[in-house]
Amino acid sequence: MLLDRLAGPGFHGGIAPPLLPGLGTIDRYVLRKATAPLLAGTVVVLLALLLERLVRLLDLVVNKGSPISLIFKLLLNLTPHYIGIALPAAFFLAMLVAVHRLSTDSELDALQSFGLGLQRLLAPLTGVAVLLMVLMIVVTGYVQPYSRYAYRALIYAITHATLQYGLEEGVFVHTVKGTTLMAQEISSDGRRLLKIFVNQDRGGGRSVTTTAVEGVLLSSDNDLRPTLRIYDGVQLMTDEKGRTSVLTFDQFNWPLDLSSELSPFRWRGKDERELTMTELWRRIEATQKPSEKAELRSELHARIVRSVSLLFLPLLAIPLGQAGRRGRRVYGFVFGLVLLAVYNNLLQFGETLADDGVVSTAVGLWVPFVLFAAFSLALFLWVARGPRRFPPDVLLARAEEVVLSAIGRRRRDHAP
Repeated sequence: MLLDRLAGPGFHGGIAPPLLPGLGTIDRYVLRKATAPLLAGTVVVLLALLLERLVRLLDLVVNKGSPISLIFKLLLNLTPHYIGIALPAAFFLAMLVAVHRLSTDSELDALQSFGLGLQRLLAPLTGVAVLLMVLMIVVTGYVQPYSRYAYRALIYAITHATLQYGLEEGVFVHTVKGTTLMAQEISSDGRRLLKIFVNQDRGGGRSVTTTAVEGVLLSSDNDLRPTLRIYDGVQLMTDEKGRTSVLTFDQFNWPLDLSSELSPFRWRGKDERELTMTELWRRIEATQKPSEKAELRSELHARIVRSVSLLFLPLLAIPLGQAGRRGRRVYGFVFGLVLLAVYNNLLQFGETLADDGVVSTAVGLWVPFVLFAAFSLALFLWVARGPRRFPPDVLLARAEEVVLSAIGRRRRDHAP
């Protein structure tokens, strides 16, 4: 109990060893209450998001014949994106849980008995919010752009690491590295080739010409370069002096690097979400196109707004977390989650309008932020200034009174 801890030596200036030096007993206690739900909530939400995407990635990787190990690389590159989603939600839920526990255990009453109100909870929770805001800026502003590009590059490589995107039956294909490839017949999935001809120009008069009856395109376990396994073939090698040698084989594995040559992936930054915040700022200053400038501005401001919004989550979570005290249903959790969902959708809608140049970033992004911040602050002040009931609590109580009164009148009217 908090009252017992306040009465302990740590509160009276004793020598109890603090877990977090520089913080008071109340701060450390509130942080301990919130840390476990924060970590657990982040892990649970992150795993739920990754598992949802895992099903689609499995289908893609298996159908394309790529190694299963690529799924771990894809999920690793998705993690920064989902951290930006999971962290605010987990932080909000952790504060709701912590405040609700303090409320149901009457520990908030213990604080008030010492002359401390809900404002005392703001200091440790706001400190956590500042740290998470910095983390969000780093993740969304500088880690996500690179991980998003790496994820898209992997997806592109998986879907294009097949010769069917560059080969046609009976047509010679020439690559920039001096390789000429032709297959007389190609299966519908592009993985099985018949009557294969390959010529490699290695420079300096050297060349290797390979013919084979059949070949199967395989995926490498180490990278995305396909390997062509050919059977019953002959290899003719010519050195710089024009001397030739012939090699026959039953099976030969030939690593290819044709996917990048036939259809290379684009450069990073074509999509504004692949740019860091510094690159966005520089691109905004450099570009002269109004449409491109609007897209860059909305992306930059959206990242800032979502990060700064974390600072106001404690103001919203503290009154909502204690809304279910004294036997009331814990509808503050539902109300808070619905409110955050509405706020997130408003930001997405405003960002879309700002992208299209319909409204400015101030109207599309900062107006919803100011409304959210003002509502959170007003709600906190309403509950913290005195023993006032939470507004939805009043509405539910009145609704219950109306229903019970109607039931009572109906019973009296039908009484014998």
